[in-house]
Amino acid sequence: DEKNVQIFVSNNAKGIENPDKIFNEGFTTKRGGNGLGLWICKNYIESQNGMLELARSTEDYTEFAITFGRL
Repeated sequence: DEKNVQIFVSNNAKGIENPDKIFNEGFTTKRGGNGLGLWICKNYIESQNGMLELARSTEDYTEFAITFGRL
């Protein structure tokens, strides 16, 4: 839209089972994961006055939205 810029990132991985937890520090669903990836991304984007959110997740599709306000 005229006020924001959005970037969408998607893949064909299985859906997110715990969408309310995925941005929590230390939360992981991977064996050997440390749960820092999405947490670091979200914090960095927010430090730049942006927003990272799960846009949609189905059984075979996941999409994240990154939003920045236009200057």
